[in-house]
Amino acid sequence: MNRDLQGQYINISTVGEKAQAFVPAPLLPAPSIEWSSELREKFDQALLALGRLDSVSVLLPDTSLFLYMYVRKEAVLSSMIEGTQSSLSDLLMFEFEHQPGVPLDDVQEVSNYAAALTHGLRRLGEGFPLIDERLILIDKLLISTNLPTQKDIDLVWSAEVERRCQALDRGEAKLISGDQVFEKIRKRFSK
Repeated sequence: MNRDLQGQYINISTVGEKAQAFVPAPLLPAPSIEWSSELREKFDQALLALGRLDSVSVLLPDTSLFLYMYVRKEAVLSSMIEGTQSSLSDLLMFEFEHQPGVPLDDVQEVSNYAAALTHGLRRLGEGFPLIDERLILIDKLLISTNLPTQKDIDLVWSAEVERRCQALDRGEAKLISGDQVFEKIRKRFSK
């Protein structure tokens, strides 16, 4: 089955900076999917697996435990992309104050990532609005926690993250757009 490209690149300009953006093709593929018997069988197997997962989720006595493990598995996999040498068992050993089998800095990095994800999920559950500026803030916090640190520094950073989020919620702090930030930087350094 031959398909066209699944989108295209367009040239854009933001605050005088030129870049390319990928614009995906519409969701319904063209040409339409050819449902061969082999493809239909794979689709049915996937649908059956989703049904099993759905039925298991109903049986879970505590969905927060499932989310706890899912967030940690995601943190381990995401951190592996960056070269971190930590497994799920290493992370769990670290969180339960046992000695992991890999460098402590690697496990700490994954733990920070998991903590940031958990914090973001908790905030969303509290009605934290999901807007572009806050998504950027969450992304920056995730990236910034991926640096190996000591526990005392982590505690200070966690408190700072919480303080900043509370200041945003109380209306004491205001987010500004990236365009405004770059404009301020240009003005400051063009003197």
